[in-house]
Amino acid sequence: MSADHHGSAPLAGRRVALTGAAGRETGLVDAIAALGGVAREFPLIAFAPVPPDGPLDRALAQLNRYDWILFTSATAPSFVADRLPPAERAPALPKIAVVGPATARAVEAVLATPDFVAATHTAAAMADELVAAGIRGRLLLPAADIASSDLADLLRAAGAEVETVTAYRTGSGGGAPALATAIDDGEVDAVLLASPSAARGLADAITSRHGHPLAGRMPAILCIGPSTSSAARAIGLAVADVAHDHTREGLLHALIGWFERHPGSSHASV
Repeated sequence: MSADHHGSAPLAGRRVALTGAAGRETGLVDAIAALGGVAREFPLIAFAPVPPDGPLDRALAQLNRYDWILFTSATAPSFVADRLPPAERAPALPKIAVVGPATARAVEAVLATPDFVAATHTAAAMADELVAAGIRGRLLLPAADIASSDLADLLRAAGAEVETVTAYRTGSGGGAPALATAIDDGEVDAVLLASPSAARGLADAITSRHGHPLAGRMPAILCIGPSTSSAARAIGLAVADVAHDHTREGLLHALIGWFERHPGSSHASV
């Protein structure tokens, strides 16, 4: 993430709220600071491991049953790696397919270099790309407890045998009260949402404080992709923009573009 083609400080003075899980937004914090902005973390979600000896552990003990393991987020790989049997008893990893460069980096850091990296992030396009690449047979898909089944359903319709297991659980990150206060006090110019769970957390933060969204006082809300923006709109949040590239870098570019188009915007009315 860099400012090379956006000017020296395109986010100068902008105050940006990050809503991902604690400790997972360091890259965005640094990138926003490098662009002149100030990023504050308000974790609206948190991740936790699943109980032992469940479907995840049973699947990982029999990895030789699978042709591919598929990761669709950068969160799952570390939870999977933590639950692999000891090296002397661990079955060899199947081929690994991932979605996007961030997930590829996460997999490489804790498991192995992925065999295939899908470029698309929507379920339909992703399924088409995986099928076109010959990723079929028996697939293991470790995901969050609240993950959509759309991708698995589409792959099954294309002939793959997909086993989805919960790799981690999603809960509240505890940052909602502080974010609601910061918005009330006019200390936030933009809020970045990178998941439907974060969108729901933002809506809950606002409504728990006021009983309804602050329609005239909200900062600009920017979403990482269509599933997040759909969730935000469904619960009454006005979305200012959606990243074209559904990654955190794409979200940063959307943030820069928003303020380039609205140079006088501060604590924007939506």
